[in-house]
Amino acid sequence: MRLQATAATVALVVSGVARAMEPGSRPDSVVPVYVEYGNENPVVILRAEALAAKLFRPAGVEIHWSSGLQPYPKGPGVIMVSLGTATRSASQGALANARPYEGIHIEVAYDRVKAVSTSLQPTLLAHVLVHEITHILQGVSRHASTGIMKAYWDNADYGDMRWNTLPFTADDIELIHMGLEKRASRAAAAAPVASR
Repeated sequence: MRLQATAATVALVVSGVARAMEPGSRPDSVVPVYVEYGNENPVVILRAEALAAKLFRPAGVEIHWSSGLQPYPKGPGVIMVSLGTATRSASQGALANARPYEGIHIEVAYDRVKAVSTSLQPTLLAHVLVHEITHILQGVSRHASTGIMKAYWDNADYGDMRWNTLPFTADDIELIHMGLEKRASRAAAAAPVASR
């Protein structure tokens, strides 16, 4: 019975992702993201991925998710997210760490995400994923004074997450697009030249 309920929940989440893209709309950019995880609850992760995909829509970015249940996608531009525990190198209370200048790896302190109430975990993880993926896409370690790219979320932000979502600022979106252009240029430069 529990397996059936979980399967039904997963099906609802996946169908929600498919409906999140408005009919006839086209994203400016498609970004592949691979989430590596072990025994974490897949329903929490799938819900977080669905919400994160929705949060990226105003920036014109579509995320193509894959996970540890699927083979690691080969190719340029894949962002790798590892869900694990906080390390001693993680700053006090940090939920994740991205390497924006390297442009590939994100480490989420999933034990800290699991410390919040079960009902808030997918929402918090979604916001963490969007924040860190944005660092990678922008290619800089920069924060905004408001919204999803704030350096530290306060109680008001966590309250907003529960009932709504934290938005991007106009500067956040502009930097995402500038970063995507740089990523595309680097990928094109690294691509092998076809022989004639």
